[in-house]
Amino acid sequence: MFARIPNRLALAILSLALALTPCLSGLDKLDNRDFGEHDNPRLVRAIERHDLGVEGSESAVDQAIEILEALLKDSPENALARAYLGSAYTIKARDVALWSKRRWAERGAEALDAAVKAAPLNPRVRLVRAINSYNLPRILGRHGEAKEDFAFLLQAVESHPESLGDDLKRAIYFHAGAFALRESENERALTLLEKANAFEGDSPISSQIDSMLRIARERNS
Repeated sequence: MFARIPNRLALAILSLALALTPCLSGLDKLDNRDFGEHDNPRLVRAIERHDLGVEGSESAVDQAIEILEALLKDSPENALARAYLGSAYTIKARDVALWSKRRWAERGAEALDAAVKAAPLNPRVRLVRAINSYNLPRILGRHGEAKEDFAFLLQAVESHPESLGDDLKRAIYFHAGAFALRESENERALTLLEKANAFEGDSPISSQIDSMLRIARERNS
């Protein structure tokens, strides 16, 4: 019934399967390197500027880019700084002339992918790319990266909950839930958003969780 697979092709398939085995068999460990997001003044400032840029400030985006580019000249191995720089580049695409938008978006995607390549098991780096990718227009082709990153992040949070702080776990559940809601996976979105909402204490994203949770409950009613 099935054609016989040539030996060379069979060996190639086997080699590919073996290469992919670590990715499919679960997470043995996470990369929890501290890139200085809480104690490196330049990175802290850059993230503050980046987040203001997300809210609409064009000057804050430019400031974030300037700080991050300088930081990476001194510390090119800082994958989290590179991820935020990539995100800032894509936000810059929002503010520039039409003919420059794709160039900035592609520049951002390149930096984000380089950051994940440098630290593929780091949840914070992956979360920056995931959030950025699912908020970009689908025409830019980053939907696959968002799905990949959220799959990794949810696996990380379930496999190694003790390795992640509550704020990070809450953010992962929230953004994964928001992504699922956008994909019309309403039951899954509700489950994830309820997990985000279950953490005690206030958070900068608490009001967003409440809003998304109301939408998810309405869709599932």
